Order: sequence, then structure tokens, then C-alpha cells
Amino acid sequence: MKGINCILAFILDIPGTLVQRRRMVLVGEEPQKNYFTYKVPWPSSFPKPKNNKIFISHYTGSDNNQLLASYCSLYFNMPEIIGQVAYGLSAMDNSSKLRFSKKDEMYYTCKKYITHKWKEFNARGSPKAVNVGIFLVLQKNKCTTSTISRLAFEEEISVIGKHNCFAPPSNTIISGKPIVDASWRLIIEEEIHQSKAMMGKNLKNTYAIAWYQGYLHIFRRVHGNHNSWSLVTSIGKEINNGKLIYDFIVQSFNQIDVNKANLMTKELDWALLKRKTPGKYSEISLRKDYQKKILKTVLDSPGMVKIDGQIVCPKNN
Repeated sequence: MKGINCILAFILDIPGTLVQRRRMVLVGEEPQKNYFTYKVPWPSSFPKPKNNKIFISHYTGSDNNQLLASYCSLYFNMPEIIGQVAYGLSAMDNSSKLRFSKKDEMYYTCKKYITHKWKEFNARGSPKAVNVGIFLVLQKNKCTTSTISRLAFEEEISVIGKHNCFAPPSNTIISGKPIVDASWRLIIEEEIHQSKAMMGKNLKNTYAIAWYQGYLHIFRRVHGNHNSWSLVTSIGKEINNGKLIYDFIVQSFNQIDVNKANLMTKELDWALLKRKTPGKYSEISLRKDYQKKILKTVLDSPGMVKIDGQIVCPKNN
């Protein structure tokens, strides 16, 4: 018999707006195309699978705005489970909508300010192009790093410097476009949503998963410097970050593997019942009863906690 496949679902409330914005991220363990984001209507909760061969488990942490669930099945693979769970929901596959609206005033303010400073600096007759320092635009509150990252993603600017890993990587300078020099370290609590992360460890490293630039990202604490964090997941290739996030949660929180083992035991029991007493038991009712039993227990998950420190880029960045 084949193994149990699972996906993880995260729902995030974004308070402070007239209508709270909610998004649901689904991740799985396929090697590629394993991170998906969907709009969740208000009021909302995790979607209930219409197929009774997919089981949902709820987990809760210390942060009421951060919800976690798993969907597991013996009969469906990752893309099929995602298709069932997200049925009828609108995909959020535009990076600008994930970070902020196209109408967001900050986007245009930032773009205008960087362009103006770039032209001003380079109108002074310097034989070498003068770059716009990231410290200047952040200090003046004209931009956020998320806005700068989006401008780089849209090839409106180039981002260079020792600490440029917050923006999509680029091997070339875009001709005629402003250059932002990211030689200033970023403060993690100013960059991640609500300054909070979900913590986890293995034998060698401490990790933190946080909402960063509208996506879930993983940071690793730098060896020998507990005040610094290095980004593990990729900027600009978020669709392939899901497996890293899935593995992080499973390794940090063994309840998911326990649930998979319990479900496999149930599937084997049901298969045996079906062979021994065909027609005596309703498989549908057995599955419904088991799903009800699972949902009666909200399991503990790693909570979101405040973190601080600096973001540093990998040396090979």
C-alpha cells in the first residue's frame, strides 16, 4: 500500500483594515511548484474537503492571527489534494497583489523618489554612475524593502550591494535604470509581519519561519552570531519554496507524522473490514466519524514569537 500524502495550510489574518484581509497558503513536498496562495472569504476557516478520502487536522499556536492545518490522504497526491482544498477559491498568483495593491501610494512614491535621486546624483557630471543608497530611501520613509524588491522584480531598478538578497537576484545591471546600493543591514523585526516568527531547531541550526514581503520565508540563525539571520528560501522563486517550508514544519512538529501514522492505521483497518465483511460497514460513515473525531481535538503547534536581530545575506549571494 502506498504512503500518506499531506499538504500544509496557513491562514493569515491581516488586521488593521476596514475588512480584515485573509490569505491561505498551501505547501507540499513536491520538488517544484509547491507553494500556492489563495484569497479566503470573510468570515472564513480552513476549507472542508468535499472528498471523504482527504482528512483535515487543525493546529493552534500562541498567535490567533496565524492558523495552521494539514490535509492528508492515502489516495491523492499533492497537486490533487491542493485542487480539492482550493476548489472555488481565487488564486493570488500576482506578486504585486501579495505584497500590496497596485494602487498603493508607497509604490509610486518609492519609484518616483528613487528615479529622482538617481537623476539628481548623476546630473553632477561624475564620470562614474552614482548609486542611490538604500539607507537614504528607508530613512526618509519613501520606500520599504518590499517596494524596492517589487521594483527590482519588475526590472524598474537594479539592486546591488552586500545586503541585496531581499530582492530578486540579477546578474546584470539594467541599462538606463536606477541602481540601489544595499550596503546597509536590515533589521528583521522591521521587515517581517508583526515582528513574529515560528521557531524550530534541528541538531545544527535554529530556524524561523515568518511572513516576509507577503510570502512565508525561512530564516536561519547565523552560527556564532545569535543576533543575525540568513534567508534560506528564495526571493523571486517563491513558488518553489513550499517543500522547504513543509519540511521545516514536519521536522519541528512531530504531530503531523503521528497523524499520518494514525491515518495509515485507519486505512488498513478499513481495508481489512471491507475484505472480511463486505457490505456490512459503510465506508462513507466510517470516514465521516473519523473526521469528526479528528476535528474535536485542536492540536498544539509551534506558536509565533517575537524575534529580533539583523538580516545578513549568504556569503555566496
